[in-house]
Amino acid sequence: MLPGLYKSISNKDRSQYPVVSPEPATPSWPPFPKREHREHETFRSISGTYELYDLLDLSTTSGSISIKVDVQEGEKPATLRLSTLAGSINVRFVTGGGFLSKATLSPAASTRTLNIEISTHAGSISGDLLHGNGGSTVLSSQAGSVNVKINTVGVSELDPPSKISVSTWSGSQNVEVRAPFSSTEAVRAIEATHQVTSSGSMNIIYPTEWEGMVHVKLGGSGSVGASGRGLVVQKESSRELYGYRGMKEGRTIEIYEEGSGSVHFRC
Repeated sequence: MLPGLYKSISNKDRSQYPVVSPEPATPSWPPFPKREHREHETFRSISGTYELYDLLDLSTTSGSISIKVDVQEGEKPATLRLSTLAGSINVRFVTGGGFLSKATLSPAASTRTLNIEISTHAGSISGDLLHGNGGSTVLSSQAGSVNVKINTVGVSELDPPSKISVSTWSGSQNVEVRAPFSSTEAVRAIEATHQVTSSGSMNIIYPTEWEGMVHVKLGGSGSVGASGRGLVVQKESSRELYGYRGMKEGRTIEIYEEGSGSVHFRC
């Protein structure tokens, strides 16, 4: 090197040169999703498609809720909690298939345990729900009706028992529980309670694959009935009946009409 070509830089001279900081770490993409989502409104309604990871908690005071739910992968049970005071709730779980093909569920929806809690005070509850794999579905309304279809998964004899509870004070119940999309096994793992406290008719439908016991009781005025292929019915009185299909020791569906209104169970 030629003398004088290199000149050392003193601390005084160093301040004249720009300082280059290290490059920032590249953020991971896509970011990890939040496993829990809570959304609470006072007057606004809530609508849209929501992903359900571990918890989806939506509530509104005087608005309605109308959503689609897309179940995502997870290691622990997933909880869906919806509530309103003066609005209705409509919820539909995302499924595959269409008009020309049989409906299907995603692997996440087929394998996860779902705990669903839906409540209204002065509004109705409607939609297409998903139930099974040892989970629970609890629907309640004080002054509104319940009109839902419940698709099931993981409800055969060897699956863990799951529970359905539907209660209304002065609203009717039209509930249809469906057999799993991709199984022909008997539906034996469901325990259920349907109850109307004051007034309202009840039309309860379980799939032809269902096996178990059913107990229907009427506390006020109205009529009771039960029908289904292979269903053995023993009528205790004009207000109470017992029935079973398959083994008598199966899990039980309890249906109570404590006020006035007709009750019909079909399977």
